[in-house]
Amino acid sequence: MKTLIFIILTCLVLTPGVHSQTSDGLDLVLMANDTEQQIRDIDKFRENIKNNISNFRKIEKYKDSLSYREIYVKDNVLLLVKVQQMDNKIEKNVEWYFLNGQLMYSEVKWI
Repeated sequence: MKTLIFIILTCLVLTPGVHSQTSDGLDLVLMANDTEQQIRDIDKFRENIKNNISNFRKIEKYKDSLSYREIYVKDNVLLLVKVQQMDNKIEKNVEWYFLNGQLMYSEVKWI
């Protein structure tokens, strides 16, 4: 996971600057010169999706007693994919956050 975050941040640092706004008001402004600000912007983007999740359309792709996969979209734009699986008494939770069809953030929790 740390490698993925490092790769994402490296790509963002090497990009002159990106500004994006989706139709639901989820803003993300990335400034190439300030890595700490980029991290704050990504965290803010992630929190905006989590806080507004009830406003998005949930598509349940798979569900059984041990696992599920849910996809959240707004206006046919992919925002979040959540996966949970129980495996040998280990609960695996993965969340992928997307901006304009591109993976912006990934979170993996094994409990």
